This record gives sequence, structure tokens and C-alpha cells, in this order.
Amino acid sequence: MGWKSGLRAYRDETRSTGTPRFARGRKDIFRYGLFAHALGVPSISRPGAPAATSGIADSGGGGDFIVTLGFWDGQIGTDFVQGATLLHELGHTFGLRHGGVVAASIVEPNCKPNYQSIMNYLFQARGLLDSRGFAVLDFSRQRLPALNEGALAETVGLGAPTDYLARWYAPQSGSFIDRTLGTSPATRRATAIARSLLEQ
Repeated sequence: MGWKSGLRAYRDETRSTGTPRFARGRKDIFRYGLFAHALGVPSISRPGAPAATSGIADSGGGGDFIVTLGFWDGQIGTDFVQGATLLHELGHTFGLRHGGVVAASIVEPNCKPNYQSIMNYLFQARGLLDSRGFAVLDFSRQRLPALNEGALAETVGLGAPTDYLARWYAPQSGSFIDRTLGTSPATRRATAIARSLLEQ
């Protein structure tokens, strides 16, 4: 499915009865989401094949999004990943970003452990783990203090009590903390994670 021309063509198509697929008057008050196999964007590592991105959406007030999990688990993604990606892409249409809600001219990095939201790639496909270890789909419920990587203090943690367990980048071999908590770290930094979402 092409972004955005392919989605628009499907959304705005006139059916054989002469009526539009969707009422034109709803365009600016409804959000339109489409589940498709793949996005019409070429893969960087596999010429001639589409990229394996999970989806794409208007950001900052648009109303369209596509979920494309055709190259994920079982060529559709699990039910959980479908729901998580739907919520993630819908969040973009609300103006939410990967690094949190910030001023228009500021871009916060993705994969921050102090932004506990389905919008963060650390949590998009796996969800947020509650204290019992159950995965939850949720937007951020609190603004956590900023972290300074050069002055982290384990006794302070994320700087405030949180509803969800932390997730962070760690080497692929895992760590003592992961084995102790029974969690799994992100195995690539944010830029590599974004690239892997496009290339899976």
C-alpha cells in the first residue's frame, strides 16, 4: 500500500453504486486506519522487496494511518503486536512522538527509559510490563524526570515511582539485571531499532 496516495485512493474511492466508500463530510473529524500487508517503500537491504515497517501515520494532527505487519510473526503479527501497532500509529495522529510530548521545534530521542509509552520503540511491540509482569498497551501516564547518562544513580532509578517496569538498551548477550528481573533488553540502539523495524 502506498503512503499516502494508496491510502487516499482507497479511502476516497467511489463505489460501483456511485456512492463514496466513506462520507466526505467525515474526513476532518474521523481517523482512517488501514491494515495492509506491506508499505510501498523499498527495502534498503533487499532491492526489489518492500520494507518491513510496522506502519506509518500522519503526525501532528493528521487523521490517516496504515498498519503493515506482513513481514512480522506469521505474516500478520501477533494479536498483541497488531493492537500495539494500531495504538502506536493512532498516537501519531494525536500528535504524540517517539520521545514524548515536547515543544514543536524540539525532537526528543527515541528509546528513552524515562518515557514509558507505547509510542516509545522500547515498548511498541512488547508493551509495558506492570509489576506482575503482564504486558499492557498504554500511552504515558506521567512525565518522568530527565536522565543524565553521565550522572545516573541506581538508588534514584527513574526519579519517581512508576506504574511500569523499566526497559533499556543493553548488549545482545543480556545482563545480570535482565536475568534477575526476568526481562529482556532492547538489543539495538534507537536508530538501529528504527532501521530494523523498516528491514525486518
